[in-house]
Amino acid sequence: MEQTVLLAEKTEAIDSPMTQEYFVEIFPVVTEAIPPLYAFRLQGEDVGAIGGKLAYVLKKQYEGHWLWSGGRLITDTPIAPVQMEITLDQLRESQPKLYGGLESVNEDERWQPTPLLLAEYVLQGPLRDLEPYFAQALATTTVQLKNLRVERTPRLRAQQVGDMPAISISFHSRLVYNLDLRTVALGIEKPRELVGLWVMDATTDDRLNALVGEIVKVVGPVSKHRDKLLSLTRRPQMQQLIRAVPDEELVVRVQSRRNTYDYVAGALEVLIRPDSREDIERFGIDAEQALRALHMRPSYRASLVRAVSDIAKKAGVLDNAYNSRAAPQAFAPMNTAFEIEFDGNRIRPFSRETLADEFGRYGVYHRRARFHDEPIRIAMINTLPDAPIDDFIEAMRRLLERQYGFKIELIKERKVKKVSSTNLERAVKAVAKEQADIVLAFFPDVAELDTDEDEDYRRVKAMALGMGMASHIIRRSTLDRPELMPVVIMGLLGKTGNTPFVFSTPLPYADFVVGLDIVRTEKKDSQTITAVARIYNQRGQLVRYKLATETLALDEPVPLILMQRLFPLETFANKRVVVHHDGALRREWRDLLVDWAGRGLKATFSPVEIFRRGVPRLYMLRKKSILAPPWGTVFRLNPREAILVSSVANEHAMPRPLLLRLDEEAQLNIDEALHSVLGWTLLHYGMARSPR
Repeated sequence: MEQTVLLAEKTEAIDSPMTQEYFVEIFPVVTEAIPPLYAFRLQGEDVGAIGGKLAYVLKKQYEGHWLWSGGRLITDTPIAPVQMEITLDQLRESQPKLYGGLESVNEDERWQPTPLLLAEYVLQGPLRDLEPYFAQALATTTVQLKNLRVERTPRLRAQQVGDMPAISISFHSRLVYNLDLRTVALGIEKPRELVGLWVMDATTDDRLNALVGEIVKVVGPVSKHRDKLLSLTRRPQMQQLIRAVPDEELVVRVQSRRNTYDYVAGALEVLIRPDSREDIERFGIDAEQALRALHMRPSYRASLVRAVSDIAKKAGVLDNAYNSRAAPQAFAPMNTAFEIEFDGNRIRPFSRETLADEFGRYGVYHRRARFHDEPIRIAMINTLPDAPIDDFIEAMRRLLERQYGFKIELIKERKVKKVSSTNLERAVKAVAKEQADIVLAFFPDVAELDTDEDEDYRRVKAMALGMGMASHIIRRSTLDRPELMPVVIMGLLGKTGNTPFVFSTPLPYADFVVGLDIVRTEKKDSQTITAVARIYNQRGQLVRYKLATETLALDEPVPLILMQRLFPLETFANKRVVVHHDGALRREWRDLLVDWAGRGLKATFSPVEIFRRGVPRLYMLRKKSILAPPWGTVFRLNPREAILVSSVANEHAMPRPLLLRLDEEAQLNIDEALHSVLGWTLLHYGMARSPR
């Protein structure tokens, strides 16, 4: 297929380039300002685990910039070999457990830096030196409210645009409670009341990269854990705090992603979740005021980015942001016109504004066979004790029977008074025993803000997936909007194996598109791998779900049989398969895909990694006004990466785009990958707001 087929033949879908321009929060690095760099190879045991720590030591002890990247120790100011050996001897003697297996550090004279590594050097070197100036320029952006403050924090990341290094500058907002965790702990009756709070490490000067996580356990008083805590940290500020706190101060365990860390309470600040009714009530927060302060309109967000980028430009580190005037091909508009087909061969152009009405008028394209006679079995997780959920379910039941010919059966309801990862996990386990077709989870509203991803949705989806169940989130405001009921019904039907609608014409570059989700659950001496493949044909019709589960030893590799179950020979032999994966696809899974495709299937697999967090924003500039970009706006970083606006902005906030990354083994181009992902956002049936 020719790539140009996927580009817009006309520019009506994204307004005429004569009337506006586009730009992105990504800035080229001034490569002339990068000094000669030197790379060193570490020899010994577990060098990957100590490379970053060694770079930190050398940065503190010697001049210049030092970093660990690409399996090499990189610097712009090398030291003499004898100095390096003396430093290594001192480290081996003072920290034998960490550095005892490090044999030598030798210069790699054949090393050549990649564009991304050059960007990483600029990020950790010259730009890190400018952070005090960034902080000074942003000092007035913190907003003080009743009982809390709103912090705006820049996120700088290394990028590669074409064959050149670049840096993205984005902003993240946090609601920080005015009292630290130690003070909060003094005002509670039982220590376990701290469990479920979100906190941030307050002891680091680098607030941008400060650890953030959820308290999952109160470990006990510091008197019983002081020595252990001191042995676990090398930071002088943290050690000083641990020594100074009184014996009765509490130690809490914080889970951040997959890891847990123990902290004294005085080292942590409390973060307020804007969608948490419990946080709002417990800490006396004016919810509407907080939400207004969190919103960043496009022009204000752009001004924050400019405040940081201007400093870097003045220092000669960065150049002007990429824009459609200087790089038109990178912003070339996609063809965003999709036609969809309902029951009875009724074909309509896709329109988000008319979709619910057309679905109600034309009906379901395909009904799963078992639901001709059986009801859809629904389990429910309810975190809204005062909401009219019974009335909502009854209205949904009546509409499903009267207009669509489906029946539902509510088989289990689990109420959750306090939303936390532990309580949600218990709730999902409780409803999983009932073998429901789908779990409906009712949560408070969450605003489209500049904070991190919706944690409730992510947790419930991952937990339900790990137990082989489909799930769907319904927000509180949806209950009061009857016009959204057809949208909710689309989600219910689509996630239980029915097909509300399909594309009117098949994709020319793939025979199947597969949504691949993988959940790894670790126990003391074993791990359980649960993988789900949602298999769609060329027109977006769900062919089947495939679930594969394997329990392995902690160090045991994933067996090929798991991939063979997900992608059976009778379905995928000699086929072209696009695989969408949320986040980075682990190397072992890529290798298994390639192995099975080449050895047994004779198929081609094209993995597309989809990243949702911390992606640089795109903007539209029209008549000197900075606006949110329309759905389908694109910026192509290089032949393997692109940023895609796959959701619609509301009047208050910018849409959060996706970053797509093509695997090296992919057999399609970046525009085909963009087209497939944008098309599949239409198949996120049942989203009350535009999906990502």
